[in-house]
Amino acid sequence: MAERLAAVYDGTRARPTEERRAALATALARQIRFCTLPPAEQRQSIVALIGPSGVGKTTTIAKLASQLRSQHARIALLGLDPNPITGSLLAAWAEHLGIPCAVVGNRVELAEAVAAAGRADLILIDTPGCNPYDQAQLKRLRDDLGSRDPIVCCLALAVTGDTAELIDIGRRFLRLNPTVLLLTKLDETRRAASCIGIAEQLGLPLAGLATGPQVPDDLVPASPAALAELVAWTLDRELRSSPVAVGPVAHRA
Repeated sequence: MAERLAAVYDGTRARPTEERRAALATALARQIRFCTLPPAEQRQSIVALIGPSGVGKTTTIAKLASQLRSQHARIALLGLDPNPITGSLLAAWAEHLGIPCAVVGNRVELAEAVAAAGRADLILIDTPGCNPYDQAQLKRLRDDLGSRDPIVCCLALAVTGDTAELIDIGRRFLRLNPTVLLLTKLDETRRAASCIGIAEQLGLPLAGLATGPQVPDDLVPASPAALAELVAWTLDRELRSSPVAVGPVAHRA
């Protein structure tokens, strides 16, 4: 897909910036699915963020809760973490935002907490960081969350690493049946367009992009236009750093 996007970019370089990005957005919309978080079609939403350690799940939960508070009459935060120290960060955010929160240590307590928050319009579940190469950890998290509806599992990945390795990590989390993808730490990479390859290879609809640490501003909905801006920024930078460009820039994208 990188080659196709680079060809679109190369073929529209003489056009105004708005037209070039519109052409990129059209190409992206044909290849990548997008969705909202929480799913717009559900009356009540229960969303669990899963992913490796250090991708910013807890901060992303805080961003979502803060942004959606005005749209939902009732929001509840749940932390699934046997370690009370790490679970305290979610509780601190909940207190700051004025949102009820419970931190639980296992699937029985989680089920009880979900039932207790049953009147909430939106329940956001923070989960502990999971080693994608530890099968026991993956199984434990899958068992704790369960395979039943209505929990929507959202896979959060930071785009700061090697793209091929991130795709491999994402595929290992597919056994937990995530249905949504959210990409974080775009502000900490020079190759933000790697989002496209990750989303395409994992085949999950992309819901959001975390662009920094600020709550709630640094979380934006994913869209063809947003990704087109990332592609254009990456390719513009590649061209500026290369004094002599021969042909399409796909091999550097």
